[in-house]
Amino acid sequence: MADRYLSSVNLYLDELNKLRLLNPETGHQSENLNFEVSSFIEKNEKIRRLIEDIEGMFTKFAEKVELQKFQAINARNLTKDFALHQSKNKQRLEMLIKLKRAELERLRKENENLQHESDKQQEMIRKLIGDYSMPNV
Repeated sequence: MADRYLSSVNLYLDELNKLRLLNPETGHQSENLNFEVSSFIEKNEKIRRLIEDIEGMFTKFAEKVELQKFQAINARNLTKDFALHQSKNKQRLEMLIKLKRAELERLRKENENLQHESDKQQEMIRKLIGDYSMPNV
Protein backbone atom coordinates (compact mmCIF):
# COMPACT_ATOMS: atom_id res chain seq x y z
CA MET A 1 0.00 0.00 0.00
CA ALA A 2 2.82 2.37 0.73
CA ASP A 3 4.09 1.72 -2.77
CA ARG A 4 0.77 2.85 -4.25
CA TYR A 5 0.67 5.98 -2.18
CA LEU A 6 4.27 6.86 -3.08
CA SER A 7 3.69 6.25 -6.78
CA SER A 8 0.59 8.46 -6.69
CA VAL A 9 2.83 11.35 -5.63
CA ASN A 10 5.52 10.25 -8.13
CA LEU A 11 7.91 8.86 -5.55
CA TYR A 12 9.36 5.36 -5.81
CA LEU A 13 11.48 2.93 -3.83
CA ASP A 14 14.37 1.17 -5.57
CA GLU A 15 15.72 -2.30 -4.86
CA LEU A 16 17.81 -0.90 -1.95
CA ASN A 17 14.68 0.78 -0.57
CA LYS A 18 15.99 4.24 -1.34
CA LEU A 19 13.48 6.91 -2.18
CA ARG A 20 13.60 7.90 -5.87
CA LEU A 21 11.80 10.49 -7.98
CA LEU A 22 12.06 8.38 -11.11
CA ASN A 23 10.12 5.20 -11.78
CA PRO A 24 12.58 2.26 -11.66
CA GLU A 25 11.30 0.98 -15.03
CA THR A 26 11.90 4.41 -16.57
CA GLY A 27 15.34 4.48 -14.93
CA HIS A 28 16.23 1.12 -16.48
CA GLN A 29 14.95 2.28 -19.85
CA SER A 30 16.97 5.47 -19.48
CA GLU A 31 20.12 3.50 -18.61
CA ASN A 32 19.54 1.18 -21.58
CA LEU A 33 18.97 4.16 -23.85
CA ASN A 34 22.11 5.83 -22.52
CA PHE A 35 24.10 2.63 -23.18
CA GLU A 36 22.64 2.31 -26.69
CA VAL A 37 23.39 5.96 -27.45
CA SER A 38 26.98 5.53 -26.23
CA SER A 39 27.31 2.39 -28.33
CA PHE A 40 25.80 4.19 -31.34
CA ILE A 41 28.20 7.13 -30.91
CA GLU A 42 31.14 4.74 -30.57
CA LYS A 43 30.12 2.86 -33.72
CA ASN A 44 29.65 6.14 -35.60
CA GLU A 45 33.13 7.22 -34.50
CA LYS A 46 34.57 3.92 -35.76
CA ILE A 47 32.73 4.38 -39.06
CA ARG A 48 34.01 7.98 -39.32
CA ARG A 49 37.60 6.81 -38.75
CA LEU A 50 37.11 4.00 -41.27
CA ILE A 51 35.74 6.47 -43.82
CA GLU A 52 38.71 8.79 -43.20
CA ASP A 53 41.09 5.86 -43.70
CA ILE A 54 39.32 4.86 -46.91
CA GLU A 55 39.37 8.47 -48.15
CA GLY A 56 43.09 8.59 -47.38
CA MET A 57 43.68 5.38 -49.31
CA PHE A 58 41.64 6.65 -52.25
CA THR A 59 43.54 9.94 -52.19
CA LYS A 60 46.87 8.11 -52.25
CA PHE A 61 45.59 5.81 -54.98
CA ALA A 62 44.37 8.81 -57.00
CA GLU A 63 47.79 10.44 -56.63
CA LYS A 64 49.48 7.25 -57.84
CA VAL A 65 47.06 6.99 -60.77
CA GLU A 66 47.70 10.64 -61.65
CA LEU A 67 51.45 10.07 -61.50
CA GLN A 68 51.14 6.96 -63.69
CA LYS A 69 48.98 8.93 -66.12
CA PHE A 70 51.61 11.68 -66.39
CA GLN A 71 54.36 9.11 -66.81
CA ALA A 72 52.36 7.37 -69.56
CA ILE A 73 51.73 10.68 -71.33
CA ASN A 74 55.41 11.55 -71.02
CA ALA A 75 56.44 8.14 -72.39
CA ARG A 76 53.98 8.48 -75.27
CA ASN A 77 55.31 11.97 -76.08
CA LEU A 78 58.90 10.71 -75.92
CA THR A 79 57.97 7.87 -78.26
CA LYS A 80 56.33 10.29 -80.69
CA ASP A 81 59.33 12.63 -80.49
CA PHE A 82 61.70 9.72 -81.05
CA ALA A 83 59.65 8.48 -84.03
CA LEU A 84 59.57 12.00 -85.49
CA HIS A 85 63.31 12.34 -84.96
CA GLN A 86 63.88 8.95 -86.59
CA SER A 87 61.68 9.93 -89.53
CA LYS A 88 63.52 13.22 -90.02
CA ASN A 89 66.86 11.46 -89.69
CA LYS A 90 65.77 8.86 -92.27
CA GLN A 91 64.67 11.61 -94.68
CA ARG A 92 67.97 13.43 -94.17
CA LEU A 93 69.95 10.24 -94.82
CA GLU A 94 67.86 9.42 -97.92
CA MET A 95 68.52 12.93 -99.26
CA LEU A 96 72.22 12.54 -98.51
CA ILE A 97 72.24 9.19 -100.36
CA LYS A 98 70.56 10.83 -103.38
CA LEU A 99 73.11 13.63 -103.35
CA LYS A 100 76.01 11.18 -103.07
CA ARG A 101 74.59 9.06 -105.90
CA ALA A 102 74.21 12.14 -108.06
CA GLU A 103 77.79 13.15 -107.23
CA LEU A 104 78.97 9.59 -107.97
CA GLU A 105 77.21 9.67 -111.35
CA ARG A 106 78.71 13.08 -112.11
CA LEU A 107 82.17 11.83 -111.16
CA ARG A 108 81.71 8.69 -113.31
CA LYS A 109 80.80 10.82 -116.32
CA GLU A 110 83.69 13.15 -115.59
CA ASN A 111 85.97 10.13 -115.29
CA GLU A 112 84.67 8.77 -118.62
CA ASN A 113 85.20 12.15 -120.27
CA LEU A 114 88.67 12.46 -118.79
CA GLN A 115 89.48 8.88 -119.82
CA HIS A 116 88.21 9.62 -123.32
CA GLU A 117 90.25 12.85 -123.41
CA SER A 118 93.28 10.96 -122.09
CA ASP A 119 92.86 8.32 -124.80
CA LYS A 120 92.66 11.07 -127.45
CA GLN A 121 95.76 12.74 -126.09
CA GLN A 122 97.62 9.42 -125.92
CA GLU A 123 96.62 8.76 -129.52
CA MET A 124 97.76 12.22 -130.54
CA ILE A 125 101.06 11.73 -128.71
CA ARG A 126 101.58 8.40 -130.47
CA LYS A 127 100.89 10.02 -133.81
CA LEU A 128 103.25 12.87 -133.06
CA ILE A 129 105.96 10.52 -131.86
CA GLY A 130 105.32 8.32 -134.85
CA ASP A 131 105.64 11.31 -137.20
CA TYR A 132 108.95 12.41 -135.70
CA SER A 133 110.41 8.96 -135.62
CA MET A 134 109.90 8.53 -139.35
CA PRO A 135 112.64 9.95 -141.50
CA ASN A 136 111.73 12.58 -143.99
CA VAL A 137 111.68 11.15 -147.37
